[in-house]
Amino acid sequence: KNLASKYVKVALPNSETLNVYVDGKGTKALMFMHPLANDHRCFSPIYPYLTEHFTIIAPDLRGTGQSTYKKPVQSFDEVAEDYKHVCDHFGIKKVNLFGLAFGSFACLPFAANYPELTEKIILSSPGLIRGFPMYRVDTLGKPTDHKIESRQEVSNHPMILRTTMAIKKKDREAL
Repeated sequence: KNLASKYVKVALPNSETLNVYVDGKGTKALMFMHPLANDHRCFSPIYPYLTEHFTIIAPDLRGTGQSTYKKPVQSFDEVAEDYKHVCDHFGIKKVNLFGLAFGSFACLPFAANYPELTEKIILSSPGLIRGFPMYRVDTLGKPTDHKIESRQEVSNHPMILRTTMAIKKKDREAL
């Protein structure tokens, strides 16, 4: 497909639309998976060094950048599936993946679920494979020594509540 436009809206079967930055003239595709509370622009300082050898494909996760967020993401498999649809949209048969922090957690299920599409993966600051530990906060909002044990506690954590509210209000500055 013609990749002349730097920004492409990719409609997904789940009714979401991902904003995808596309650049480069290389024969190999390099997909960037950004951290939570960022968008594709967090990688922009390195794009110029890669466009000679790669075609850059940098989707914004649902709810970040100019991507939609109509329903909550339930798993990293779901995020990986979104990225698979991006590959399908552009006719990509093999892709190199670069995941930074949260983005690394999407690289792993992508590679596991779509090995025929995955050429190589690069994980940067992937954290723990079982997730990042989160701690309860006291009344002043300071972390305590007690780990959060349940999904309900995670969803009620002040940091998660602020991020969720910013996404609902489409407050891109807060993200």
